[in-house]
Amino acid sequence: MKNQVKEDRRPTGVLGAGSVCGWLGLIGAVLASGVLWAQGTARGKLPPKKWSATVLGAFFPDVRQAIGPGQPGAVTPSPAASGPGSQEGGSGNSGSSSIWPQLISAQVLEDEIKRSVTALAQALSTPSKFKSGRHRVARRLFSVNAVLLNIAAQYPEDVRFKRVAPALREAVARSGFNCKVNSDSAFQGARQALELLQSALRGEKIESGQGVEPVVPFPKAADRPPLMQRMEQAQQGRLAPWTASPSEFKANLEEVFHEAQVLAALARVIQDPQYEYGEDETYLEYAQMLEKACRELMEAVKTNNYEQARKAVGTITQSCSDCHGDFRG
Repeated sequence: MKNQVKEDRRPTGVLGAGSVCGWLGLIGAVLASGVLWAQGTARGKLPPKKWSATVLGAFFPDVRQAIGPGQPGAVTPSPAASGPGSQEGGSGNSGSSSIWPQLISAQVLEDEIKRSVTALAQALSTPSKFKSGRHRVARRLFSVNAVLLNIAAQYPEDVRFKRVAPALREAVARSGFNCKVNSDSAFQGARQALELLQSALRGEKIESGQGVEPVVPFPKAADRPPLMQRMEQAQQGRLAPWTASPSEFKANLEEVFHEAQVLAALARVIQDPQYEYGEDETYLEYAQMLEKACRELMEAVKTNNYEQARKAVGTITQSCSDCHGDFRG
């Protein structure tokens, strides 16, 4: 039949001549609009108030629908890369793990834990000693050990106890919390935690502990007050007298170096935002000033510079004094 409509046999998905012409017409409309706008402006006329529907339909109402959030060309961080713990200086771990070797060496980490075991053995030698006040000593020692083991677990370099640090941390942290009281059960638990530490020091096999978190926020490892007690011990009981004169400084170089590192690490730990005052700007300024002064003290020891050491300890003392004046606990 002459009037029969011919079947359209163009391949599916290929633009036909009509479609091409449609797009060319649209592009021409956009260009023409631009020319008319320029001509109107040159003659002192205002540009059209509204674009035609044909032109508007070719564009996104909001360009972010096409390119997504953030700066053009930038990589949007994943949820896992943001929030607490993703930036240096703040976290469930109080900073990136890469910071720890700058604050405390693997050797000082090990030495501090080893020294504490001797002191713990004395505090836990008998139930009567424990109940007569040594439970407070045990609490401080267990608490400091717990945060040091938490550091060891995330330490980027080889350090002793690293493999079993999470399991050890769980045991000593539990005793650190329980030794707030001098009960029989607290004593028995403390003795078990001490024996576990002694076994680790002897190199005996320690179960790694299934289901134990490798690293925890520091408040889950220890309360802040016993850490502050260890920091006060370092500042008042050791660093201040050891830098009272050039001769004292020279005679105690190694111990000054040790205490400066322990104090620097604890200064970073107490900046954990989950601790009380952990998000207070003034409190954080004091803690950061303390950490910085400890690092300066380390440099003074390396260069045997007494004047620099004395100045650094003065800053340490001032930051501690100011912080205690504004914050308690």
